[in-house]
Amino acid sequence: MLASAPFRRAEAVAPLILAGAILAGLLAVFEPTAPILLSLISLILIGATCYTTYRRPDLLVPLIVATTPLEITKIYIPILKASTDWFGYDVSLLDAGRLAMLLAAAIWALRALQTGRLNLPRDHLFGWAAALVVIGGFTLTYSLDPNKGRNELIRLSFNFLLMVMVAAYAATPGRQRAVARTWIVVGAILAVVALAQYVTGFAFWNPKLQEQGDFRRINATFADPNTFASFLNVGAAFALSFLAARRTRFWLWAPALGLLGAGLVVTFSRSGWVAFGLMVLLWGLFFARTGRQLLLFLAFLASGAGVVAAAPGALDRIADLGGVEALSVRPQLIAVGLLMFAEQPLTGLGLGSFQAAVTTSYAYAYPFFKYVTASHTSLVTTAAEQGVFGLLATLGLLGTAVARAYLLATDRWLSTTGRACARALIMGLFVLVVAGQTTGALFEEPYTWIVLGMLIGLRRAALRERGLVPA
Repeated sequence: MLASAPFRRAEAVAPLILAGAILAGLLAVFEPTAPILLSLISLILIGATCYTTYRRPDLLVPLIVATTPLEITKIYIPILKASTDWFGYDVSLLDAGRLAMLLAAAIWALRALQTGRLNLPRDHLFGWAAALVVIGGFTLTYSLDPNKGRNELIRLSFNFLLMVMVAAYAATPGRQRAVARTWIVVGAILAVVALAQYVTGFAFWNPKLQEQGDFRRINATFADPNTFASFLNVGAAFALSFLAARRTRFWLWAPALGLLGAGLVVTFSRSGWVAFGLMVLLWGLFFARTGRQLLLFLAFLASGAGVVAAAPGALDRIADLGGVEALSVRPQLIAVGLLMFAEQPLTGLGLGSFQAAVTTSYAYAYPFFKYVTASHTSLVTTAAEQGVFGLLATLGLLGTAVARAYLLATDRWLSTTGRACARALIMGLFVLVVAGQTTGALFEEPYTWIVLGMLIGLRRAALRERGLVPA
C-alpha cells in the first residue's frame, strides 16, 4: 500500500471532501449552472477515488458503477467537447464516471511502477478487446472524418481501460457481489427518481423529452432514455438472477426488481422493453430449472400481462415497433451502411466516417439529409467503418464472452451467488447487444465494458478456487 505523505493527507481529508456531495446535489437541483458545481464534483471524485483505491479497493468498481449514470456532468466539463451539441447542450466526452475511472487508472499505474509489475488481465477477452481498439486506431489513418474518429477512439480507449480496471479490482466473489448489488441499488434509486419525474414532469436536463404528450420519456441523469433503460435492464438481470438463486432473500430482490421494471416502463424505450422481454425468455429457456425458478418465470409472464392491462399506451407503442414512427429512417441508414461495407469490405471507411460518408460520397443512396446519424445498428456501423477486421474482432469478443459466461453459469465449483452473477452477466450482455442494434450504442457506452471486466474477474476467481492461478 502506498504510504507517501501526499496520499496520506488525501486519505485524511477524503471524508470531508465527500461531505460536499450533499451540497453538490442541492446545487444540481436548484442552480445547475453554478460554476462552483464543477469544482465540487472534481473534488468529490478525487477524494472518493483516492480513498477507495487505497483504503477500500473493494469499493472502487462500485464507485465507478455509481458514477457512470451521472451523464449530466458532461455539460459542466469544459474539455474534450463533442463536435455536435446534444439537444442544445454542449457536452464533453468526459463525465463523472470516466473521470473516476481515469483517476483510478492513474493510481493503478503508479502502484504498478512502485512494484515493477503491471498486472494486465491474462484472458482472451482482453486480447479481443485490445484488437478492437487497435483496429479502430489503424482505421483512423484514413477516416473521412478524423476529428470524429479521434473522439470515438478516445471514448473506445476509455472504455477499454474501464474493462481493465474492473477486471483488476473485481476479481473476487465478494467484490463481484458488491458490484452487482451496487448496480441494483443505484438502478432502484434512479427508478424512484424516474417515477417522481414522470409524475411531476421535472427534468434535470433535456426538457424536450417531457413535451411528448402520452409518451413523456424519462432519462433521469442520463443523456438518453435508451441508455437509462439499458442500465436498468442490467440491474434487473442481476436482481432476477439473485432472486432465482437458492437460499436468497426474496423480500430484498423482489421489490428491487419491481422498482427497476417500473423505472424501465417510464423510459418508454421500446428497445429497452423488447430487450427486457427477450432477457426473461432467455433466462426461462436456459436457467429456469427448479420449481422456484419456474414459478418466478410464470410470475413474470403474469406481471407483463398486468403492465399491459394497466398501461395500454405502452402496448400501442410496442405494437408500432415496426411502424414508420418507430423505425424512422433506420432501414435506409442500415441499407447505406451495408452498401459501404460491400464496397469497402476489408478496410471500411475509417472510424467515425459513417455520417460524413452519408452526406458526401453516399448521399445518392440516402436522401434524408436532416436525419443523418449513425446507422442505429452497432454491427452495421462497425462493418461500414472498420470492415471485416473490425467486425471479426467484435464478434470474437462477444462470442468468447458468451461462451465463457455460460461455462461459469453452469460451473458447480462456483458458489450459488457466483453462478447467479455469471447468469446475470450473460443476460446483461444480451440486453446491451440487443439495445445496440436499435440505438447504435454498444461499445460506445461503458456498461458493456463493465460487464466484460466483471466476466474476466469472475473467471479468474473460478480458476483461483481450483488452484490454477495464484491467490
